[in-house]
Amino acid sequence: MPNLTDPKPAIAAMLRPKSIAVIGATDRLYGGRLLNNLIRGGFKGRLYPVNPKREQVFGLPCFPSIRALPEPVDSAAILIPAPGVLGALQECAERGVKAAVIISAGFAEMGDARGQQLQQDLRRLARETGVRVCGPNCLGVSNVADGIWTSANPTVEAGAVAGPGAVALVSQSGATAYGPLMALAKDRGIGFRYVVSTGNEADLDLTDFVEFLLEDPEVKSIALMVEGLRDGPKFVRVARLALSRGKPLVVLKLGRSAVGAGVSRTHTGALTGSDAVQTAMFRQCGVVRVDDYDELVETAAMFAKTRIPDGDRVGLVSHGGGICGAIGDNCGGLGLSVPPLTDRTLKTLQTILEGRGAAANPADITLHGSRDTFPVILKAMVEDDNIDLLGVATAGTEKMARAVIDTAKESRKPVLFMWTESVRDQLALPLLQQSEVPVFYLPGRFANGIRSLVEYRRARHRYREEAPREAVLDEAAQALWSTAADEVTDLLHSTGGHTLDEHRSKVALSLLGIPVTREVLCTSLREAESAAADLGYPVALKVISRQIPHKTDARVIRLDVRDTRELAEAWEAVLANAHAFAPAAAIDGVLVQEMVIGSVEVIVGLSRDAQFGPVLLFGMGGVFVEALGAVSRRLCPITPADAREMIAEVRGMEQILGGYRGRPAADVPALIDVLCRLSRMAISAGELLAEVDINPLAILPKGQGVRALDALVVPCG
Repeated sequence: MPNLTDPKPAIAAMLRPKSIAVIGATDRLYGGRLLNNLIRGGFKGRLYPVNPKREQVFGLPCFPSIRALPEPVDSAAILIPAPGVLGALQECAERGVKAAVIISAGFAEMGDARGQQLQQDLRRLARETGVRVCGPNCLGVSNVADGIWTSANPTVEAGAVAGPGAVALVSQSGATAYGPLMALAKDRGIGFRYVVSTGNEADLDLTDFVEFLLEDPEVKSIALMVEGLRDGPKFVRVARLALSRGKPLVVLKLGRSAVGAGVSRTHTGALTGSDAVQTAMFRQCGVVRVDDYDELVETAAMFAKTRIPDGDRVGLVSHGGGICGAIGDNCGGLGLSVPPLTDRTLKTLQTILEGRGAAANPADITLHGSRDTFPVILKAMVEDDNIDLLGVATAGTEKMARAVIDTAKESRKPVLFMWTESVRDQLALPLLQQSEVPVFYLPGRFANGIRSLVEYRRARHRYREEAPREAVLDEAAQALWSTAADEVTDLLHSTGGHTLDEHRSKVALSLLGIPVTREVLCTSLREAESAAADLGYPVALKVISRQIPHKTDARVIRLDVRDTRELAEAWEAVLANAHAFAPAAAIDGVLVQEMVIGSVEVIVGLSRDAQFGPVLLFGMGGVFVEALGAVSRRLCPITPADAREMIAEVRGMEQILGGYRGRPAADVPALIDVLCRLSRMAISAGELLAEVDINPLAILPKGQGVRALDALVVPCG
């Protein structure tokens, strides 16, 4: 069987071919479009139309089959009815073709058994022969820089694109890539270097193309239009590779809602996956997620043009108070830092503005956007020691545009621009679009662009700081697992695949170094009285039964039991409630547990995602966690930096843990340790572990650690 470990040579044959065969070449429809695009686009290699019913197409000699070609070709474009595609691909393999771009439809996207089978057969044939495939049901691939349009989109006319740039576009939807995204890029003066539509991804998928494009030194950022990820772990690996190389991935991911997810499955035959988990994965891997076509194009262009800031402090300047207010509100709403200016900058602005506008941050410079003082203001703002990047929102003459462009050239700090007048301007706006200054057109997208830069800087910093530590942390986690593996495995197997009760769950967690409450499982009131005396009052009582996993619903918990009289009453009550709730339940006993007071209660959990494996969850604790949805997620394993970000993402959590309304500050380092331990436990346990639910986890005051007050561990059944 051919070596398929590295798809890059085949992708190079698709994107940089010296010879192409067009199977199904005609002078009309898709075959005509693709052939005409190659001719009109300026393909400089050898072009071979293949069609047994034609002698010539567009003046080129036509060959009856691949076998009849005078030489093996680098790439073949296939545009024939679906039933004939497998035979054509087999002929390509026999003739030494390296790669095939299959435009033909009629495969898994049809949603029927016949289409599914055809696609499975196509995948098998590609793997058996080594002819790597883009598609089927795609619109092709384009190397804009070299004028190679192996694409069946409508004819490539002069000026269809703004020219080759530093952005590569990879889309699972060909109609989106070659339709609205290419049109938007042209209107915004943004050049793509490559445009790739991957279609049904029977063989090569979106991630394969991303990994190839990361090695092109001319590609500075990659825009992705994603309907569903075929291989989650592979995407994570490549996303981290992109982060390590400083080449941002900007993703428009469909399927946020039930309606969007349904459309994605129908169109591509791919599972969209859990949107919340994918959002967490994007954050963890430094992938920039956007919400619409405009934001995808503008944000990818921003990363291709400008440098990453050294910090997250934003300076803003415009010619009007309303515009300053709009961009300031958007930046503030996104949590961006818009700090006061230094006294030196304030004095410069005050001298120039003479009491008009606002000498502040944001700066309202009134009419000075069209005066000789404009470059002086920009220079003062961008050189301010409190500012790491500058956002300028205005419009005007070529002189204004050149002042912004020159400021960006002369500064190491990023300068972003928001155009505030008609996009039909033919003087200043084209200058800005063709420069290295990123251009936006609405306050919200302008602020989102700034936030993307700031968050990407943090992701890069986190990667550089944490990557060297991960190997050491993994070794420590593996050593801990090796020590406790047999005991934990026995516990997971002890219930025959059923959920471990609270007591056994806590035993498993404690073996892995996660602190739990002091407690005793009792089968009689006398045992409970002895346990309470040893633990010290007050105590909590909980009925332990595999048939009653959620004890609050069954009212089988009593808290703050303070003496033997209350203990006896509580004992009878919880057992009576248990029998009433589940008469046939097997009761293992009653857990007598220490009371933990003065803590902040949170939830920590693990689950397994079908695409990405174990996922860690953190959020507000208690019975309302599901209703409130105040949680954050990360793929396992996590680093301490990931844990800190998870805490910060839960609204209000940092303030609560920091000592809210006179409460003592909580032991955040102990919480971070538990989050990291649990995430590595998930990796070490592998397929043994399905879910973990610690709710609540009590975080005690600083220096006193944490305690798992309740827990459930679910083995893989």
